[in-house]
Amino acid sequence: MNLNVLRYVIAVAEEKNFSKAAHKLFVSQPSLSQSIQKLENSLGSPLFLRDQTPVTLTYAGELYVEWARQILKSEEDISRKIAEVSANKHFRIRIGVSPHRSVLLMPLVLKQFQTLHPNASIVLVERATTELLPLLEAGKIDLLIDEKNQDSLQYTSVPLASEKILLMIPDHLKIPYNDAMPYPVIAPIDLEDQPFILLEEHQLLGRFARNMCTQAGFRPNIVIECNNVETAYSLSDAGLGISFIPELFVKSMRQMTSGSCSFYERKDTPITRNLSAIYHNDRYIPSQLLDCIDLLKQAMESIIKTQD
Repeated sequence: MNLNVLRYVIAVAEEKNFSKAAHKLFVSQPSLSQSIQKLENSLGSPLFLRDQTPVTLTYAGELYVEWARQILKSEEDISRKIAEVSANKHFRIRIGVSPHRSVLLMPLVLKQFQTLHPNASIVLVERATTELLPLLEAGKIDLLIDEKNQDSLQYTSVPLASEKILLMIPDHLKIPYNDAMPYPVIAPIDLEDQPFILLEEHQLLGRFARNMCTQAGFRPNIVIECNNVETAYSLSDAGLGISFIPELFVKSMRQMTSGSCSFYERKDTPITRNLSAIYHNDRYIPSQLLDCIDLLKQAMESIIKTQD
């Protein structure tokens, strides 16, 4: 069995174009096309409808792609099992993590991980969490750092830490608050008409913010919309508006702010989220991955417990 041919078929199915698939796999298009044509001849059935744009799978093609993915997954699993028992073989773990968490956590985690496993490495896939779950489903990452996945049949979610979502408010806005520990508290209704810097609505923090305002009975006055926490943090620090910032980020970056902003919790019902390390139950879980999860948990807990 030629595993490369299986990869060729899957790539064309995903790219829906022979040229793009060949480019993705670093092979020539004629070579890729000839290999798939030879396979189709041996199967006695076409796998693709080539007269359509984009190229689509036939029913036989759909069956073949599903089978090919299972074969490649099995091949990867056995390779990783053999790698684990071979002390001198290099091992790779692919972690899906949002960019701001990667900046904060990975220097701590990787330093210790390399000490424990000098023959292993980590590949960081840094994207918004909404883009990472499909990669976990497709087997393109081994571990995802996100909120607990509710599908416990397919996924295991190992709790890492519980973090609050804080409001970062420039001091010049003079919002009423009540003293409390560890953060002063504010009533959401007191934020009506105040300028907000929010992440886009499809992002988790963007939904948190809009839902809080809706529950308080007003629509947020969004003066700036962006798509990453670092930008929102910097804009609030410049005094441009109120943003929603994860506690993990606040604890790590607070010493780098100008000191012209303060951090608050929502009164009565603080916003929190439980972060987990998530992996697929149908895939081989090496000991290195479990060690990595332990290091992630230690790193998160140490950051969140840091005193201001």
